[in-house]
Parts: sequence; C-alpha cells; structure tokens
Amino acid sequence: VVETQTEKLIVEVKARKEMQSEDVKAKARAALKWIGYANAHAEEVEGKPWRYILIPHDEIRENSTLVGLVNSWSAHSVS
Repeated sequence: VVETQTEKLIVEVKARKEMQSEDVKAKARAALKWIGYANAHAEEVEGKPWRYILIPHDEIRENSTLVGLVNSWSAHSVS
C-alpha cells in the first residue's frame, strides 16, 4: 500500500509469467471490487481515492518511478 498526497494505491508486483494466471486475475478482480467500496467510503468522508495497480516484476528497474509505473500499468485491465 502506497499513500501519496492525492491517493492511496495497492501496488501488486507479480512475475510476468504469472500475470495471466487465474489466481492472479481472481485476486485482482477482488482487489478492484474492494477498491470500489473503499472509494465509496472515501467519497463519503472526503478521503483520498484508492487505486489498484498490478505490475510485472521485470518492469521495476532502478530508474523506475512510482508515477511512471502507475501511468504505464493503471490502464491495463484484468479480465
């Protein structure tokens, strides 16, 4: 869990070969469902919104930034 000035993130890192496994997809769907509830609550109490990001391990490098990783991977959907 990462908290920034504007939001809270659940950042999950998985081996690239596991990214399409049914277990990983199911966990991601559950996290997204939880995020929906957390965001509804955050809206009621004027809290920060939540976001879930699933990142392949080999995308994290010495020069990676949180902003770059979030921008690159937040658009990827879980099917």
